[in-house]
Amino acid sequence: MIEYEEDWLFSLIFRREGSVLNKSAVYAVPAALLAALFVLTDEYFPGTRAQLGIIEADSSQLWSANVAIVTILLSFRTKMAYSRFWEGTSLLHQMRGEWFDSVSCCVTFSRAAKFAKPKQVEDFRHSIVRLMSLCHGSALEEIAGIDGALVAIDTLGLDNDTLEHLNECSEKHNFNRVEVLLHLTQSLIVRSLDDGVLKIAPPILSRVFQTLSRGFVNLLNCKKISDTRFPFPLAQLISCYLMLTCVLTPMLISNLFVSSKVLSAVFTFIPLMGLFSLNFVAIELENPFGDDDNDLPLDHFQDEMNACLMMLLQDNADLVPGVRDDCEKSFPKLKELLEQTKEDVAKEQEEIAAGVPQMTRSFSMKASTTRKEEEEEAERKASQGSQKPAAKPPENAAPPRDAPPAAPGDAPSQSKEAASKPAPDPGDPGPAETKVPISQDQNRAPPPPDAAAPDGGVVGLGGGSTSDPQQLPPSGPGGANGNNMDCITPPVLPMATFLKRDNNGRRPVEQQENGWRG
Repeated sequence: MIEYEEDWLFSLIFRREGSVLNKSAVYAVPAALLAALFVLTDEYFPGTRAQLGIIEADSSQLWSANVAIVTILLSFRTKMAYSRFWEGTSLLHQMRGEWFDSVSCCVTFSRAAKFAKPKQVEDFRHSIVRLMSLCHGSALEEIAGIDGALVAIDTLGLDNDTLEHLNECSEKHNFNRVEVLLHLTQSLIVRSLDDGVLKIAPPILSRVFQTLSRGFVNLLNCKKISDTRFPFPLAQLISCYLMLTCVLTPMLISNLFVSSKVLSAVFTFIPLMGLFSLNFVAIELENPFGDDDNDLPLDHFQDEMNACLMMLLQDNADLVPGVRDDCEKSFPKLKELLEQTKEDVAKEQEEIAAGVPQMTRSFSMKASTTRKEEEEEAERKASQGSQKPAAKPPENAAPPRDAPPAAPGDAPSQSKEAASKPAPDPGDPGPAETKVPISQDQNRAPPPPDAAAPDGGVVGLGGGSTSDPQQLPPSGPGGANGNNMDCITPPVLPMATFLKRDNNGRRPVEQQENGWRG
């Protein structure tokens, strides 16, 4: 079957593959030349057409009656031909669907015995897949009248007894190969049921035999189309009236355009080309099975069947689907997610129609789990930001100038807290002391995002500056990010504030959401 597009009419008009215009032109071109000959004869031999009685044919009653009969017959034939063509492709799809469903059910029924009898289950699956692939290919070859043109799945993989039996039934007894293969398939299913390979109730297994029989019935209906041709009397009648039209049309058109040979030829060619084209189109569609250009692609049907059967033999054929533990199971949220997905798909289609590149196109079709993870991450960050502990100054830090005097009862509490701490080990040097420069005025507001240190350094804690990024608090334990909050927590400033380099050209110091890094 020809694949074509109707976007460009010229490429469609001048395509010769599968066209019937060349066949129609064989009859329309001589008739057009005959019309031009009538006009030319009247120029060189005046009165010749009057003597032959052609002048009296200027009334169109005879031509109209002839064309009306031809049109009715061609309309009937074209309608019947298209119905046969459409029925043929429908039956092929139904046959493939029925037979694939049978094999798929058998493979599924054998899953229960896969662990108890792995070898028997594997042999059964490979046997039934090979038999059905050969059966489907043989059915297509039978209705198309071809032999050996379609490919089956590893036919030589069947055992020698099966291959010898098939050759004997086909060559010696002249049995129908499709019927033999269907019988072998049913025998294999029954034996597998007896051996415990198919662990399923017999009433349920009977559905497999029903689908096998329905597929075979569809094959017989396809053979009905290929074996039954368009009735011969109607085909003969159409041919006679078409040839009569080839003679009457030049006579009529030559009387209408008595002074123009070109117009006579053109207007004779156009109606005859249309009538003969309709007839040849009906002939092409009456039998959709074969190897012609306009026949159904039987090799494509066989390739689709082989792909479906190969899917049943892959390693994950027995995979049982399920859902994730954290998937969305709330009906209102699923409904909301569905609407959001529709909006994302519509937006993506608009971007595709607008020619937006794929790299810059907005991401759509997000999975529900991804959306849920994003929402949970946002909630977690918000809760962490609201529960962030207040900054605790170090014990040896000087109090700010505007701080109130300490109460008399604070000193004993501090001594108690110091006494509760364990004594340090004399052999342990302890963590290295980190000196954090603190601005004298800690209550001063932080500088604006675009502010920089006067000396080209890095904006430090409390709005101060330092030219050495190493003096900033580390992000490890004991630093600003660690659990031991022994230093003042730096103010949260925009990322651009910390993307300054010092005078020595060192790496920039960036402040992220959860820490510092240099």
